[in-house]
Amino acid sequence: MLRYLAFVGIIYVSACARSVTSPRAVPAVNPNPPTEPTPAARPLQVDAARVYLQTLGERGYSGVAVAAQGNAVVLEYATGTSDCAGNRPVQVGDVFLIGSITKVFTQAAMIKLADDGAASLNDPLARWLPSAPADKKNITLRQLIKHEAGLADILDDRGQPIQYTVDWDYIPVSRRQIEERVLASPLQFSPGAKRRYSNAGYSLLAAVIERVSATPYEHYVHDQLFAPAGMATTGYVIPDWSQRTLVEGCLGSGQRWGNPITDGRWMTDGPSWNLRGNGGMLGTAADLVRWLQAIRDSRFFSPNGKASFLTLAVGKSRTFQMQASAAAGGNGIFNAMYLWLVDSDIMVVMMSNRQGQRAEDHIIEFTEILTGRAGAGHPTRSGANLVTR
Repeated sequence: MLRYLAFVGIIYVSACARSVTSPRAVPAVNPNPPTEPTPAARPLQVDAARVYLQTLGERGYSGVAVAAQGNAVVLEYATGTSDCAGNRPVQVGDVFLIGSITKVFTQAAMIKLADDGAASLNDPLARWLPSAPADKKNITLRQLIKHEAGLADILDDRGQPIQYTVDWDYIPVSRRQIEERVLASPLQFSPGAKRRYSNAGYSLLAAVIERVSATPYEHYVHDQLFAPAGMATTGYVIPDWSQRTLVEGCLGSGQRWGNPITDGRWMTDGPSWNLRGNGGMLGTAADLVRWLQAIRDSRFFSPNGKASFLTLAVGKSRTFQMQASAAAGGNGIFNAMYLWLVDSDIMVVMMSNRQGQRAEDHIIEFTEILTGRAGAGHPTRSGANLVTR
């Protein structure tokens, strides 16, 4: 759950370094169809894409990939093992940790509350947290969503900025404690002055969602977003995980890191508030495809709500030369990323469970092969090079 980058409005959550750049405003969607040929105009190269994934598996990659166009799944692939001992082959329907993709759901939940009139994205923080001190009381919910609130990324128990470690995710912290720590933390810059990634800011957003909706964060996200989208295998503790294989995360040495649910790293109602709202959800690749289809089909947003979400989530991809949206997340062991080529309605999801073999390092090249762009002078790209500024 390490990084959130917004390039020209495209949400991109990465498990890499933490620097953040500021986007400029872009239209939410392309109002006119592309005049130049796009990947959608070419037949999908499913066989070539499958060979690419097979080669990745031969090189030690462990994970899944799902690709869809419109409402049709065109490719599902699994390789590697779901346990570090190498006894269980990965299945397409297995459950992976999806990290900071959770932030996309938190953002959508806040926009949904605004869409329903329960709050405004321009509300000052003090409306929902009356104890907010003078330096933070006028931070807006929009600034929290856009990482423009001036908050530090990771905080210790005194509200002081610290470096991230994976163990920090699992230190028990309550909602009250995270609220107190964020409100006591020193601002890194004046709210609205620039953008800097903040996990703490998204934990605070999750707390605001609970205050506005009078509903536990996961329950609100599940009932208002996941259920209309048909996503039964994404969440913290609400899904029935007993019916699914929970993939183990494996270190580069092959040593078992495990899974937060099977290893009991969470509190009874979900993860620590160090993690809640900013990361830590588990899910399947098929559910992330359903998420993108639900956004496209306006299954929980009004037209205005959808436009608000897309303005933040969609921008021009310099790689694919069309409107696109991407999100990724991980903890240095697990990694997941989705890519939605909006103009051609192509949706690609990759997930991985072995340190050193990240889904986001392969998804762009995989999508280029799938869409027939490979070999046209486009070098291998990671997700960080997805879109133009």
